[in-house]
Amino acid sequence: MSHAVESLSRVPTKPRSPRPRYRFKHPETGVDARVWVGDCREILPRLAEIRNQEVDLVFADPPFNWARAY
Repeated sequence: MSHAVESLSRVPTKPRSPRPRYRFKHPETGVDARVWVGDCREILPRLAEIRNQEVDLVFADPPFNWARAY
């Protein structure tokens, strides 16, 4: 591998915001609802809406499988 290609592969990339798996718009009110599927500890910190405090509801469905002994 050439030095130039090797150097490019080491450039850190900015993490992209996750995309919702499902998106719905209420037909009468126009309220936008989005569903993300994945680990909430990874997804929530990356959402601009969370950082900007623009979220009305977050629902997380167990089991969380965090390997904790309760």
